[in-house]
Amino acid sequence: MRKELVLGFLAATMSLQTVTIAHAETPLPPPVPGPSQQIQEGTIEVQRITRKTGGEWYRISLRRAVTLSRVELMALSMKIKIHEGSVITDRSERIAIREFANTAVTDAGVTIASENLNTNDGIVAIDIRAESYGGYADLRVLAVSTQERPQLVLGKVREETPERPQRPDRPQRPDRPQRPDRPQRPDRPNRPEYPGNQGCNYGVDVSYQLSRLESDMDIWAQRINQSSYGTTEYNMAVSELRRTADYVVSIARSNDARYTPVHQLEASAESLLNKVNHYSYGTVAYDAFSTTGKAVIAALVDALDVSINCQFRDTESLLQAGIGYLQKMNSASYGTVKYDAYSSAAAKLFKIAPSFYEQEVYNYRKSFHDINADMESFNQRKDQYSYGTQGYDSFTNLTKKASVLSQTDLRQRVPYMSPNERYEWVSYFENRKNSFSYGTVLYDHYVSSKDIAANGR
Repeated sequence: MRKELVLGFLAATMSLQTVTIAHAETPLPPPVPGPSQQIQEGTIEVQRITRKTGGEWYRISLRRAVTLSRVELMALSMKIKIHEGSVITDRSERIAIREFANTAVTDAGVTIASENLNTNDGIVAIDIRAESYGGYADLRVLAVSTQERPQLVLGKVREETPERPQRPDRPQRPDRPQRPDRPQRPDRPNRPEYPGNQGCNYGVDVSYQLSRLESDMDIWAQRINQSSYGTTEYNMAVSELRRTADYVVSIARSNDARYTPVHQLEASAESLLNKVNHYSYGTVAYDAFSTTGKAVIAALVDALDVSINCQFRDTESLLQAGIGYLQKMNSASYGTVKYDAYSSAAAKLFKIAPSFYEQEVYNYRKSFHDINADMESFNQRKDQYSYGTQGYDSFTNLTKKASVLSQTDLRQRVPYMSPNERYEWVSYFENRKNSFSYGTVLYDHYVSSKDIAANGR
């Protein structure tokens, strides 16, 4: 009897130990992420990536240091190659991103994502060395954080360059009097060069958000068509579609939309307005896509005020954009939302074209001979449009502006010309004058230029 009690006690003890060990080896469920761990995204677009072999460095700075989980890159146009990439912490430490080291040449729309950055330090900058293939590519950079929304701005990495030794002064010839310094024109200040890439410092870009909301609108519109009228499913789909459309309108009217690249807003507006034709007039879906399309295309016109100084590198790119808007205006029915919007966009670009060209002349130090070539080109392109249209009036104003700038530059240069040089220019202007009809802008211009060259002032 005593032996049976001892054996029973040992068996019970071993059973208890087995249960305890099995319970200890059971893994705990992962913690539920709290509100502070929700994914926050910040996006920015780097325009016109260089085509130079080896690429160039582009810096994306954060307005405030934020802990990042990962970084994603995607080419929006053309092909692109990433040579290397890294992030800079708030302790001035550089962390290389292995996935951005010497990538293959990727097509537009392909995402290149980093792994988890595995650092709890705040990130203050993202450096990317990128190169375009086949044309100038635009690169979208997306930063992901569980702390807060990263606010990204564009900058430029400054590379150390050795100081150039000063050139010694050239000795003055005793038999040749020193030429006096040319006085600076009071109306021609030394202006900075075109800002280039760092001029488009978009802190925000709503196009990615608009694209996601448009997809949500598509889903709710389909659910309305699939549900019976008056049912719970139908009413819920209608409510959600209207709520999503209202959110799109609020984004389009926000200040963030004004700092979004205009071609992104144009693509979003075109997509929304094209979907209007998929639904019957007066339906919930028709009204939703029509309202949002109008709001986004109105935001496009407003965004031109912000993007003019950084999106267009020269007058020709600005004119091409205006001509593109004219073509889209003519392809739309008169009086429609698209017609009026593209008409307003073209008018805004054409209105500033003369002053934009004036800035280009000063920045690139164009001579009167270069300006004359531009002037004749403007006059020739004017004749491609009917009298009184936007295109005709724009190129007429550009021709007149070029005439004024050319004569102003000629007056500055002619005092330093020899009599023989002035005589040659007089003959040249006389020949050019006879190539145009009497009383036209170009005829009068070359008459005035001939008088300036002949009189020496």
